Amino acid sequence: MPTDKKLLMVIPVNTDQYNDRAREYVAPVVAPGFTLDVVNIRKGFPAIQSRFSLDHNARHVVELVADIGPDYDGVFVSDFDGCGVEACREVLAIPVVDAFVPQASIALSLAETFSILTLNDTLVGLDISHPRMLGLTESLASVRPMDIRMTDLADLDRVVDHAFDASVAAITHDGAQAILLGCGALMGVAEPLAKRLVEARFPATVLDPNRASIAFLQALVRCGYSQSALCYPTPPELRDEARARGQLKPTPRPRGSGVLGA
Repeated sequence: MPTDKKLLMVIPVNTDQYNDRAREYVAPVVAPGFTLDVVNIRKGFPAIQSRFSLDHNARHVVELVADIGPDYDGVFVSDFDGCGVEACREVLAIPVVDAFVPQASIALSLAETFSILTLNDTLVGLDISHPRMLGLTESLASVRPMDIRMTDLADLDRVVDHAFDASVAAITHDGAQAILLGCGALMGVAEPLAKRLVEARFPATVLDPNRASIAFLQALVRCGYSQSALCYPTPPELRDEARARGQLKPTPRPRGSGVLGA
């Protein structure tokens, strides 16, 4: 019998209050042949609400993933802002994904434009930066704040109401054809939001950050794909350690020019 592929889901905050719910929530998209463990960081802030808390928690994500990540076949950091993901891709040879790129990739296979729903005004600038870094600004219709706080997330009906209002504005005023949820804690929102939009005759595709990302990660693992060693080579400081644990990536050939397109 083939060995199950092991996935690791990292909740990048210093609380385990989301772990059990996240495990149960993504269970419907965990395919046969895969197992999933859910962990949280033990240091840092209990929520990511700024660049400051994002950068602070990122170091703890990297430390955790560097420690236990080699025991898995793929890692998902449940954060739209990619908390520590770029560094984790250097540390590991297995695929590491966040909650933005999978949603955006799937959305752009189903539509030409998307809007991001973020919790509140303080996160708009941060969320605009992600599509810009990937060259997706022409596909980004808008970033729409829902005017809710982290403490409001327990009230699902309230969150869906605010998400609906923000989505309608994104569709009617900004030209969005798909909706991305900009927070990994927005569990249980995508399905009722999509249903309400269809009923109101605004049938945009609505992506769920956790389920879309787990499904995306499984596809990478099944196909044997991982981040490019040309883009994310093993850090020189970790080469001996990576070699010892079997995670050392192929060494890139030196390139004569750093000019784009050369």
